[in-house]
Amino acid sequence: LGRFDEALDAFERALKGQPNYVEAAYNRANLLTTMQRFDDAIVAYDRVLELKGDHIDALNNRGVALIKALRFEEALVNFDRLLVMKPNNAVAFNNRGRALFNLKRFDEALTSYERAIAGRGDYAEAWSNRGQALLALDRHALALHALDRALALEPSSVEALIHRANTLKH
Repeated sequence: LGRFDEALDAFERALKGQPNYVEAAYNRANLLTTMQRFDDAIVAYDRVLELKGDHIDALNNRGVALIKALRFEEALVNFDRLLVMKPNNAVAFNNRGRALFNLKRFDEALTSYERAIAGRGDYAEAWSNRGQALLALDRHALALHALDRALALEPSSVEALIHRANTLKH
């Protein structure tokens, strides 16, 4: 319903009654991310991970919140930790690539995107991100191929369309 403040209040009341309720803590952290309260969300994900250290989704979403908070080095460490736990996690490799891309480490980002695609060939976002990394590396023909693949998988991807347009411009 988009009533975020009420939802947050309900999660907080639930956690007062059951402070170790992992799913309530996790959903609260996700809500804080939705509310764009990224620093609060990171702290909330930390609490989830205190309760359940192998909560892969919390670890992944914590990394995404770190990226949104522009804390790219911390996000990279976060995704590396996740990949120790789940070595073939395509989503983690894609998000790791996002952190590396924002650090302007384009070759490493490309490698992470390729690992994501190797794990899940139909991962449109990873194909789009691969195209963006290839564009940053001035490898335009390969970028265009990757972006066409992303759009074949997800024709309505605005990001892939923008990256493709930028590639064609270059």
